[in-house]
Amino acid sequence: MEQISSDRFLPPWSSKYPWLIAQSIQDDEKQDQFVFCTIDNELPHYRCRIPELLGKRIRGFFHGWVILSNYPHNNIWCLWNHMTSKIISLPTLVLEDGESYESIRQCCLSAPPDDPSSILLLTTTSKSTFLFCPVDSKREDFRWTEMSYAQQLKRLTSNGKLLHSLTCCNGKVYALSIDGTFAHCVIHLDIVVKYNEVVINLMLFSTCPSDPYCCGGDIHYLKGSSTELFYIEIGFDEETNNMEKKPVNVYLYKSDMTCINWEERECFKDWDVSHIDIRIPVCDDPEDSSSEDSNTESSLHYSSGHQDMIREIEEKYDSKKLDMSCEVWKVMDDLKDAIFFIDVARDSVSYSPVVASKLQGFIHIRGEMGKTIYSYNVKDNTISLSSIPSPILPTSHVSMWECRLEDDHGEAKCIVDYKEEMGNNNQIFLRSGTDNGVEFKNSHLLNIPFDLLEMIMELCVGVEYMNFRATCKQCLLAAPLIKWSNETSLRRLQTHSPVSPWLMVVDRKRGITTFTDPMSGDNYFLKNSKVLLNENDRICYSRFGWLLFWKRDLNCLVFFNPFTNDLRKLPETEHDLESLCFSAPPTSPDCMVVGFTTTRVYFHSANQKRTWRALRLDTDPHTICFSAFYGGDLFVFCEREVIVINNLGKKDCSGEVVEAEAPKGYCKSRTQYFITNCDQHRLLVSVGEYGEAVEVFDRNESKQIWEKIDSVGKHTIYICGTACFCIEAKAPKMENKIFFPRLHTKNKRVLFYSLDTCRYHTFHAQNLQEEHLEDFLGTTHHLSHNVWIEPSWS
Repeated sequence: MEQISSDRFLPPWSSKYPWLIAQSIQDDEKQDQFVFCTIDNELPHYRCRIPELLGKRIRGFFHGWVILSNYPHNNIWCLWNHMTSKIISLPTLVLEDGESYESIRQCCLSAPPDDPSSILLLTTTSKSTFLFCPVDSKREDFRWTEMSYAQQLKRLTSNGKLLHSLTCCNGKVYALSIDGTFAHCVIHLDIVVKYNEVVINLMLFSTCPSDPYCCGGDIHYLKGSSTELFYIEIGFDEETNNMEKKPVNVYLYKSDMTCINWEERECFKDWDVSHIDIRIPVCDDPEDSSSEDSNTESSLHYSSGHQDMIREIEEKYDSKKLDMSCEVWKVMDDLKDAIFFIDVARDSVSYSPVVASKLQGFIHIRGEMGKTIYSYNVKDNTISLSSIPSPILPTSHVSMWECRLEDDHGEAKCIVDYKEEMGNNNQIFLRSGTDNGVEFKNSHLLNIPFDLLEMIMELCVGVEYMNFRATCKQCLLAAPLIKWSNETSLRRLQTHSPVSPWLMVVDRKRGITTFTDPMSGDNYFLKNSKVLLNENDRICYSRFGWLLFWKRDLNCLVFFNPFTNDLRKLPETEHDLESLCFSAPPTSPDCMVVGFTTTRVYFHSANQKRTWRALRLDTDPHTICFSAFYGGDLFVFCEREVIVINNLGKKDCSGEVVEAEAPKGYCKSRTQYFITNCDQHRLLVSVGEYGEAVEVFDRNESKQIWEKIDSVGKHTIYICGTACFCIEAKAPKMENKIFFPRLHTKNKRVLFYSLDTCRYHTFHAQNLQEEHLEDFLGTTHHLSHNVWIEPSWS
């Protein structure tokens, strides 16, 4: 049955699936209905009316108990044990006049209800106070109490105002402070319950282990489970244009509470930074760093989470100089059989330590609009898009069911993860995207002389070599095991002419660079390339088989050919350039490199010993999206207009606005634009927010307008985050298609949009897949640096 109804009992779910519970909080007719389902839309879902939950909203799960409050008033709170049907009702919460009950966002049960020290703790978003009530109704002081923590938090963080993300771990309560001058902090709430009073003292547990230069729009969460405390930070795309923010970075850390030296951390009880005033000089205008007043008092401001500040505070205050974050937090590269579920709009996080399903190993993030789930694979550093399960409304309050299920008689069996053995350093390894392995069998099909077979094997490379070697024992002997070093593999690959550029992904976590052939689906692995895997390096552009990227340790831009290991440094730049591109391979005398700031274009002739030159754009400040060379001219697409820079690099170069706004298509959502050349044409490709609309426009120079076209003929367009280019297809099956740096979530093959079918497809056995996608839902993309690259050995 797809649905069942229950008047009293919960359905007998299977513990191997992470179950979501959704409650409509706006539709009066469905307010008392709860929907239980999984993230997988293909599995059954259940609708239940639970008498104990009538008129109540689920606020959290602690120690096997469900925390409930009445909706929408939030002034009546209770605890419910679904296994015993026991309910613990708390006194009515009365706030001072003018305070809103809607400001109550976080709750935490400090200990199981049978513990005499157990209290229900609430925080608000309006002021620095705790609201708490003892759970034991036999106590004389069985009432709500409000306590300010403002002074304590200020002492620890200089000027922090609010605590959030309350969680319980190993018998202790923790919270986050991220709005103070001091670094983002994890605060330990030391709760002591005496007979007639409750005392809550704040103690600095550690600084947050995340990047000190994280964006202000990032979201942070704490979550405790048994003896493990997790810290999650999610970075979102800042350029949203009032649309849903998309996660672009996810960081996960874990602290094992059984390994904490609490005696050593006692020194943080008296930690006080409220008297320390540290300010970091920051230039207000990054393009005007040479101005006389760039270091004046007016340009100073506090830099939250700045590591220099942390070190200075430690040196001034703590003689032991303890590392307040690294000693307790460890980076998690694999969640294995556990999952998280985060509801961004409702500011809640849930955790399940053991599930035996294909959903394990993910941090599932429900978008703020409530319609999309972004599933982050911790091990692969990828994000998959899927729609919220069909029975759940976008306005529903959703969390993951964390209480014990009926068949939880033991931990669910873990599915053994497939581990890739990558071998020695600086070698290329290959894995077939179509075959999972072939058994060695004796065969008489290859009834040819052994020396001729060896000659054939000399012409094989990569996956072909591996498949040939696995055919039979004779082929195995004729094809010895080869360590595919750069020299060996590149020498053989040069004899082949790839039909398509490859999708290149740089995974710094595992120290691997992957090249994916979109035609065959084969993957080529390059391990431990010291050039590409350094921290803080970023790929800026790719074309003609060369990468242009910023190399932090050299403090400059460099050209790099990953197929020949040729590296060429460019002169240092005064500013941080964005939206870079180049006109030709750096081996060509005509190679021109271009980068932008909001008001200027900087250019450099790669084969001339000159510094960067600048041209001021005679327009308002712009955020440059993409640019493309056309002869000696440069076409630049901004958020609102197209700028043409004529005769770039010459004395008479100039820039002018040729189009006041982007062409209007039928896409109603946020649209991203990419500009490129196609023979004698300038093309503009528009892609909807979730890929629901893809349109191509051709520039009509005589009419000075963009005209929509339905075909690019024998050409193929390749799009990624930093580059867009159009080349003539080398095979008929590649024509009139647009390739994206995305994989089909099920078959793990590269996704492309066909201008013939107006659908998304993948290649399978050299043909189109029968199934197709309407948009990006059901696809996966890499968070690691990725780019399309044309193999080049010159």
